[in-house]
Amino acid sequence: MASLWSFLFLLSSLSMFACFSSVFSEENDIAITPINRDLYHSSSDLLEQINSLVHRHPDKLTMETIANGNKGYQAEMTVVTYSRSSTKDGDDKSKFRILLSFGQHGRELVTTELALRILSILSEEQFLPNVDRDAFNSTLDKLVIKMVPVENLNGRKLVEQGDLCERRNGRGVDLNRNWSVDWGKKEKDYDPYEENPGTAPFSEPETQTMRRLALSFDPHVWINVHSGMEALFMPYDHKNTTPEGSASQKMRSLLNRVNKDHCYDRCMVGSGGGSVGYLAHGTATDYMYDVVKVPMAFTFEMYGDSTASAKDCFKMFNPIDHATFNRVLNDWSAAFFEIFKTGPNHMDEAHSKAAASGQENLQSPSSSSLLSVSTSPRREDENPASRTQHRAILTRLDGGRRAAFQLLVVGASLLAVLDFRKVQGITCRRYSTSYTAKVTSASPTGRVLSAEVSPAHPLDPRGYLLPRRHLICKVTQLLRQSDHDNCHPSSARPKLNPALHLEDYLSSLTIVLTSNEVCEIMKSLNSASLAIKFFRICPSLCPKFRHNCFTYTRLILIISRSNLPNKLELVRGMVSEMRKNGVRGSISTVNILIGCFGEGRDLEGCIELLKNWDLEMTAYTYKCLVQAYLRSRDSVKGFRVYEKMKLEGYKLDIFAYNMLLNALTNDDKINEACLVFEDMKRNHCAPDEYTYTIMIKLSGKTGKHDGALTFFEEMLNKGYSPNIVAYNTMLQVLTSSRNVNKAILLFSKMVEKGCRPNEYTYHLLLNLLAAVGKLHKLDEMVELSKKYMTRSIYAYLVRTLSKLGHASEAHRFFCNMWSFHDKGDKDACISMLESLCSAGKTTEAIDLLGKLPEKGVDTDTMMYNMVLSALGKWKEIPHLHDMYETMKNKGPSPDTFTYNILISSFGRVGKVDDAVRIFEELENSECVPDIISYNSLINCLGKNGDVDAAHMKFREMREKGLNPDVVTYSTLIECFGKTEKVEMACKLFDEMLDEGCYPNIVTYNILLDCLERSGKTAEAVDLYAKLKQNGLSPDSITYAVLERLQSGSRKKFRMRKQHPITGWVVSTL
Repeated sequence: MASLWSFLFLLSSLSMFACFSSVFSEENDIAITPINRDLYHSSSDLLEQINSLVHRHPDKLTMETIANGNKGYQAEMTVVTYSRSSTKDGDDKSKFRILLSFGQHGRELVTTELALRILSILSEEQFLPNVDRDAFNSTLDKLVIKMVPVENLNGRKLVEQGDLCERRNGRGVDLNRNWSVDWGKKEKDYDPYEENPGTAPFSEPETQTMRRLALSFDPHVWINVHSGMEALFMPYDHKNTTPEGSASQKMRSLLNRVNKDHCYDRCMVGSGGGSVGYLAHGTATDYMYDVVKVPMAFTFEMYGDSTASAKDCFKMFNPIDHATFNRVLNDWSAAFFEIFKTGPNHMDEAHSKAAASGQENLQSPSSSSLLSVSTSPRREDENPASRTQHRAILTRLDGGRRAAFQLLVVGASLLAVLDFRKVQGITCRRYSTSYTAKVTSASPTGRVLSAEVSPAHPLDPRGYLLPRRHLICKVTQLLRQSDHDNCHPSSARPKLNPALHLEDYLSSLTIVLTSNEVCEIMKSLNSASLAIKFFRICPSLCPKFRHNCFTYTRLILIISRSNLPNKLELVRGMVSEMRKNGVRGSISTVNILIGCFGEGRDLEGCIELLKNWDLEMTAYTYKCLVQAYLRSRDSVKGFRVYEKMKLEGYKLDIFAYNMLLNALTNDDKINEACLVFEDMKRNHCAPDEYTYTIMIKLSGKTGKHDGALTFFEEMLNKGYSPNIVAYNTMLQVLTSSRNVNKAILLFSKMVEKGCRPNEYTYHLLLNLLAAVGKLHKLDEMVELSKKYMTRSIYAYLVRTLSKLGHASEAHRFFCNMWSFHDKGDKDACISMLESLCSAGKTTEAIDLLGKLPEKGVDTDTMMYNMVLSALGKWKEIPHLHDMYETMKNKGPSPDTFTYNILISSFGRVGKVDDAVRIFEELENSECVPDIISYNSLINCLGKNGDVDAAHMKFREMREKGLNPDVVTYSTLIECFGKTEKVEMACKLFDEMLDEGCYPNIVTYNILLDCLERSGKTAEAVDLYAKLKQNGLSPDSITYAVLERLQSGSRKKFRMRKQHPITGWVVSTL
């Protein structure tokens, strides 16, 4: 009878379906969009790229892979931690903590790509436009961010194998329904295919790992990222209300800001249960808010295509074209960084946790229970749509057809319950959960059975049978305690022997350590030195225990990531020990060693290990080896390994391709770089903005400026937003070809797109305009980028223009900076002072020096010395004297260099008494005369005829421990020569040689001139021979003296015109 009613119901449903089958024929005929491999990474490639990113930025990123499992089901989860400053254990509790989860549903690929983009921006390999990175880095210094890039790795692999609509994990459980808050409640529209909550809260290894991570990390912000629509949700999901009080207001305020600035008011804002139209029970966000007490817990829905067919899941949940893909990632990356920046401002000072509105209800399984099975049927022949998709279909139908469609859905649900084994298209019902039980009794007919189900043995989060978890924790605690007591011994706590305590503990449990447990203990210690100690005592703890590949590999990894100064020697020792003990490593061991060593002889040793251990290189091994050679700046070997990798059929990821391209380009390996770029296209590895930037640089190096423009336009057409590096690279190509018009056009586009120019941008443009004589266009470019003109940019322009000799332009920009900014830039002021002094505009320099305090620039001794030097050079002695008096009376205090300038300046104009007085003031001050002070005074005295006083100062400086230099000797030799004391000059020259002070060509020229003037021709010839023997090259002055010697060699005496010594300090002309 039941079969008859079911058959009649089927006929009625089919007849109704015929009435509007044409409505759905379009839906059924739509082709299923496959995964776009050019846009999306596979899960393994994504995790490899993240691992590579962590390896390149160990100062910011760390990565941990957590394995967990139960009932034969295993799951792995990767956790990446971002922290800009290295912290000790527990120090991150003082920081603002953010926990992010992506890829909780396998079909939502775009969320995991967002995770990779955020990590790339955090590690500064990609950049957000219009962000002051220095200011933002100061914000990031206060944060610790933990990210799970692919929470549901097993479910993601099912999607990659072709099940594009799969959202559950590897054994059919929806991870966002497996949490304890309001778990298991089923709404009227409950779909077991979509929302299977599991057999109990936290029945799945993935949710167990996430719970443990959340409780230990204790975040201030939790964000669970999904796709399927555009929404910003706050608690609650299991009811249509939001939390009460200020906590709710702060969350809503933050979400409204994100919606306005980055979602452009497209996103739905509110509670998940009150906004979507259905309630969800057992979700992660409700657990985070109610149980973990996270103050701000959110669920973000980042993308959805409501026009997609219900069966076309990839298109419904993920962008399928380059432009949309990049727009979505750019907008949501900016949204997350907005939260990083403003999230802490929405918290009170104590970072208080949200008030509890519910408690977690965990029940321990009993030792046994009677079997009572109530499971939901699972249809394997269907490709279902979510409730959101059903609503999207209903909105496209009129009233009558909508009612018919709903009736059809109800009919289909009833057919799933009925056991129509023989009706075509309806398969046998099967249960989604299986049990193993012992039958205890049966009815006489055998139709009723009683069975006893024994619950599984409790497992710890790592998957070990208890008490293994207690073993790991206890051993870790004992080791840490003994290390602490040994480092801080006291009478109450004497030094402990960790081996004895551990041996006693293990013997009391009669437990033998396994290699996996040893690995976990070493990892939990969080100390490389402690891990090494434990590694050494393990064999003595358990006589049957022997270290194997896993324990050696774990210790090598711990040492390689440590800050131990001798870590490379320790790793080499571990490898030697493995050889000695006959332990054969794995490919993971070799990969870790390649990453640890990264250069020269050690890399060759890693390749030898592959042969000795009979290992086959994997794609990841090849990639590690390529990058290791590139980091050691050996692009030749890196390219050679890449060629071998191609022959084996492997390919690099986009980051490794870019690294190889950049290294080859920098080393001018043009042909090899072009070959690698062609390989990228053949391997369907879509170039990103960094690839295009490298190719632009490559084209510029080869002189193919049109090719560089082609690459730049292609980058724009594919939806990429060039960063400052890309713009500067393109500008560099245009400036090298002196294409002023295109350079200015590109600069204007750059500013229009919101990309802030930096100093290098202006450097390129400034040099271009100066080279072609069009510096007047610099004003036009400054006007274009007016909103980005800062004091530092003005200062750079002033400095550069001054150095290039364009004093008037430098002065004009300095005046603009002076007028438009309340605070001056010290570097720019120094450049302007230097420019004025070099041009002899000492009055303007003195005036500027006096006005600097008005702009908040503190004048210092160096600035005054610059102006004093110019005054001395231009012999403006009254101003020189006045400024010196100002320094003594008002500051800044003179230094030794100040006194040296004054001595030289007074000596230059013949004011010997003033020079001597200044020298005496120097001796009586806190400053100490140096060799330049004595050289200046000796030259002043000698030039003005007081050779005896000059010689006395020479002896005085030697008595005070100052060793005369070549300038001192040359000055005094010239003074003796001028006063015809040739013997003294020659004696001083010999003394100079005896003291180990080697004369230069100037010294030889002075003495040659002295000997020639006194008629000592033979001595002059001998001196010239010594000059040649000492490897010095004669200059024009030397040859002039030799010419006089030759012309006057037959005369005993020659009359010549006397001339003073010119130049300062010493000159031979």
